[in-house]
Amino acid sequence: MNQEEFHASFEQMTKTQRMVLKSFLANQIDEAIAKNLNLDASTVRRHISNLCRIFGLKNESGEHFSYRQELIELFAKFRPDLVSSELLKGVKLEFPDGQVSVFKMFLSDT
Repeated sequence: MNQEEFHASFEQMTKTQRMVLKSFLANQIDEAIAKNLNLDASTVRRHISNLCRIFGLKNESGEHFSYRQELIELFAKFRPDLVSSELLKGVKLEFPDGQVSVFKMFLSDT
């Protein structure tokens, strides 16, 4: 996914999806997100699953993978300002010369 595709997908989100995503990227667990947004935890999981689909992270027929980490990595790449520092520490992005931690990459820019 490139920046333009990411932006187009970002614009597709509903208000509730944006609130769930913000809390998810702040490293909150599903139950805390549900409580804060007055939703059921299963609804939070469904929103996160739908967000993955919006951003092109979907299972083939018969597969049942969670793409939460990939969603975090996608936002770390295109909107790191929305991702908590705790989540950024574990993100690896591919570069031509190998993997570099996003957190370390930001530290080296200062």
